[in-house]
Amino acid sequence: MSHAGPSTSTPGCGGANHGSIARVKANTNRDHATAFDAQAEVYDIGRRRLPASLLTESFAVAGLGPGSRVLEVGAGTGQFTDTLLGAGLRPVAVEPGARMRTLLAAKYARLPVRAGYFEDQPAEPGAYEAIVGANSWHWVDPVRGYPLAAEMLVAGGSLVFCWTFPIAEPGLQRRLNELFVGPYAHQARDPETFSDYIAEVTEAGRAQIIGSGLFALTWWQWIEDKYDLSVGAYIDFLRSFADIASLAPDAQTALAQQVTAVVGDGVVPMTEQVYTVVARKLD
Repeated sequence: MSHAGPSTSTPGCGGANHGSIARVKANTNRDHATAFDAQAEVYDIGRRRLPASLLTESFAVAGLGPGSRVLEVGAGTGQFTDTLLGAGLRPVAVEPGARMRTLLAAKYARLPVRAGYFEDQPAEPGAYEAIVGANSWHWVDPVRGYPLAAEMLVAGGSLVFCWTFPIAEPGLQRRLNELFVGPYAHQARDPETFSDYIAEVTEAGRAQIIGSGLFALTWWQWIEDKYDLSVGAYIDFLRSFADIASLAPDAQTALAQQVTAVVGDGVVPMTEQVYTVVARKLD
């Protein structure tokens, strides 16, 4: 299937700091890798579950259906696991954080949950129809990750990865950007260059998949999702990011107070680009 692109994007370079928005390329950076686990409960309530309707097409492209066995990379507390199970897939979850694994196992009693990073897992040749992950593949060492994924997949198996790129309503986002300085700088989003930034990093991710020499890109797309967050939910969302989760409690409290002062009793209108890519294992 030919790949699809979003009608609202224009490839290019985003000139502003878009901070801790998901990297898409796999890499060896482990900075703050355990920060999520220290804030597992906040992460669980702060990160939205991925709407199944936004991912149905990616499963179809990958040939996945009820009973398909998939390995989920960086399952966290189940934001993507929920969608996989709802689609009737049979996931095995890999999660390095002990507290996150505890929450995950408590939610899904029959879900196999494994400790550690993906590239440290034992090889299981041909055990899975897909290797999947949401906002997680960028934590994987590409030198080890792509070959291991190819080994674990059946002939013609697929990588199915998605990332979410959220931003507040432009006027509010600009006001919030005045707060996002110093230790909070990675949360800044420039509404003017945001689409260009997403186009740039997702294109780099696709190039890396092709460059592995093990997978052929078969499909990709962005889908826009709009929703409102209460000020409390938005603060929990911010605290679910590694750069904020790794800060001292007083710094997190100060950020919460500043955000509340800006938003007040209102809501935070959000627009989220859900980017999904599917790549098939080469023969």
